[in-house]
Amino acid sequence: MSDVLQYDDMTGQDWTEEQAEAESRTQLSYPLNNTWYTAKFPQSWMFSRTNGIFSSDNDLICTPIGGMRVNISTGRAWLNPGSVNSTLQQLDLRNCCYTNAENAEFELEIADGLLTRIDRIVVRWDFVLNSVFLDLKQGILASNPQPPALQRDMEAFELGLHDIRVAPRTITLNSGMISDLRLNEELCGIMRDGVTGIPTQALFDQWYEWFSHLQLDAQSKGNEFIVWANLFMIEQPQLFAQWMMNFQFTSEQEMREFQAAFQQISTSW
Repeated sequence: MSDVLQYDDMTGQDWTEEQAEAESRTQLSYPLNNTWYTAKFPQSWMFSRTNGIFSSDNDLICTPIGGMRVNISTGRAWLNPGSVNSTLQQLDLRNCCYTNAENAEFELEIADGLLTRIDRIVVRWDFVLNSVFLDLKQGILASNPQPPALQRDMEAFELGLHDIRVAPRTITLNSGMISDLRLNEELCGIMRDGVTGIPTQALFDQWYEWFSHLQLDAQSKGNEFIVWANLFMIEQPQLFAQWMMNFQFTSEQEMREFQAAFQQISTSW
């Protein structure tokens, strides 16, 4: 059994020698055989994934379920703080997959009698708690209310999922009060896997230019052959007939069809 070297404030557990050594590494490689890893190793492997849910059709959908209660469906999201905030790039290329494995319910506070507020449901990665979870952020009452801002700093990182507008004297929520934020890339978005910024248009333009030159070259050589074949057929009909016999035809009918097709093509150029 390895000696305990360090106490982990996040988990409340002691680290073994192997775990402490893995956490102290600054040059990361993953995966290797017979090697201890901490979370930052697979995180560095998947750093190119962008923020967002995996599917707008299935993941973390908000629906009213009576009174001031809403339901958030099962689903998944990916959180990559460093992709939107250069300050957060200090977090060891930190990124994380969140899964809500069963429906989650939230009950909003009762409405005000005069003013409106906008509450916001988020996926919150709390770095202090070392946990990712759904959270309901209550808005501030106002005549022209704004939703709560997303927290994106060294203590927490949030993705916005849904805004819920609570008008004065509301006692029952309906779908018209819920704004879906999941496709807004500044607040959430759809997770993409792979390096962004590949110049696909430039690559296509290069390929198209090459292909166009190839077509022109083939067309030019085809024209030269047609001109030569026409002259050959007119000026040397016997030799042309002998040359035609060199082709391997399965029947005389097939040879006549080839000759007719060739003459038709030659007259069209």
